[in-house]
Amino acid sequence: MKHQINEIYRKFIEISQDVQSDLRKQGIIVPSNNKDGSINVGNYRIVKNQDGMFQISDHKGRVVLDNINLPQTAVIMANDLALGKFLDRYVLAQDQIYGYALFEDQLHRRAIQKGKNKSLDHYELMLTKSMINRAKRDNSRREVQLRFEKLTRIL
Repeated sequence: MKHQINEIYRKFIEISQDVQSDLRKQGIIVPSNNKDGSINVGNYRIVKNQDGMFQISDHKGRVVLDNINLPQTAVIMANDLALGKFLDRYVLAQDQIYGYALFEDQLHRRAIQKGKNKSLDHYELMLTKSMINRAKRDNSRREVQLRFEKLTRIL
């Protein structure tokens, strides 16, 4: 009985390794969850900081990328690093645009709330700036999401 269990376990490991190698050939590293809430993608770890930003570090704990706004960007970058590819600078730029536009949108919304008693021109200006930044934010998030969906579509 023990021999059969060991044989089944060995075959299960072989199948698992074959699936992981096939996915690697298609450009996907299988992620794994850690007990502390971080995610391992190959030899790289994705951690969410207290301020809501993501950080990617290598197996020695050295930070490779920091201050990533979107979780999709963190997964794309960690997957590319684990595959040994160059970083996708376009996705990183879109992530930075997202973070900046998010900050600007929040800033203008706060100005709208604080400046309710100011002139109507000030209100309209802040509202217009907020809407422009929201559009930039949504557009850059959509660009990152498209790249992420391309990665997950293989599955």
